[in-house]
Amino acid sequence: MGLLLNRRRMMMGRGDKVIMTSASNPEVMAICYAQGWCASPDRMTQSEAEAVTNIGTAFRASGIVHFDELQYFGITDIPAQAFFQCASLTSIVLPNMITSIGNYAFFQCSNMDMPSLPVSLSIIKQNAFYGCSALTISTLPSNCTFEAQAFYNCKNVTFSTMPNMPTIPQGLFFGCTNVTFSELPSGVTSIGSQAFYQCTNISFSELPNSLTSIGDWAFRACTRITISELPSGLTSIGQGAFYGCTGITISEIPQGVSVVNTYSFFGCTGITRMFISHGVASMGDHVFMNCSNLASVSIPSTVTSMGVNCFSNCRKLGDITCLAPTAPTVMETTFLGTGTSASTKVLKVPSGASGYNESYWQTVLQDTNGFTLTYI
Repeated sequence: MGLLLNRRRMMMGRGDKVIMTSASNPEVMAICYAQGWCASPDRMTQSEAEAVTNIGTAFRASGIVHFDELQYFGITDIPAQAFFQCASLTSIVLPNMITSIGNYAFFQCSNMDMPSLPVSLSIIKQNAFYGCSALTISTLPSNCTFEAQAFYNCKNVTFSTMPNMPTIPQGLFFGCTNVTFSELPSGVTSIGSQAFYQCTNISFSELPNSLTSIGDWAFRACTRITISELPSGLTSIGQGAFYGCTGITISEIPQGVSVVNTYSFFGCTGITRMFISHGVASMGDHVFMNCSNLASVSIPSTVTSMGVNCFSNCRKLGDITCLAPTAPTVMETTFLGTGTSASTKVLKVPSGASGYNESYWQTVLQDTNGFTLTYI
């Protein structure tokens, strides 16, 4: 009975502009009629659309092809999973007054595009556009908050300017190979894991001084970034943070960092020297592996261990200074292939230091790789 009364009330809008018919958009029209949003199965008027304030999950995993008529609806948010896995959806236009896009709202709508995001948006939630590989929007709303993986694998978005945000969430631009950011917002304090993973066209030359934390794999394979210095207040560098960033020329690990994590600078061929500040206690596996142009490194007295392949294949590394009074624990492959193309090979340690003429410091670095032990 309620549905019939709703449809009778909607009949009053028959003189309104018709925004959609069963001929122009049969898939969407059928859902709208089934939901009781229009009086006729053959057409929907603008006033009927404006009366709809919540679309819920009516279109979830449906076969809709286009939905430009959504712009006339009276909704202010796109609910969670609203268009989840609408794989046939190719185009949609959002209402101008939308303020939020919910979790997984357009998850894996791999053929969908839209002309723009409304400037009214205040939040785009987790995985909202996950896997929308055909999406080509170029501008982010300036006063919007973003949650984790909001644009995950949106390979064709072309954002060039990032709005102010204190933290960049996990996986926010993962696999967005066509974003062209050249700088980060000045107040950013943390960059989440995989935030810019494989963003091969971003070109940062510096990181903001406010930055204290870089998450795991945050910049993996970002080959165009040319960062030469890490912020002095940085305290955490995640696993694989700069993996394969061949353009960076960082030469110092800041004092506040206590652990240089696994794969942090793997394959960073632009690095030629590295000073690791006092306070670092351990260096993980594969940290500088395949840094083929690294020629000198200074290791502080605070380091107690270095992991598997830490300096493996650093062929030009011929100048190693280790200030630890007792040789840090190393693995058999820590120095595998280290210094093989260096013209001089010197291991410099403090006078009176112990442990450097035994274990793999001796058998691999000195006996096999040809380094000379020198006390300073």
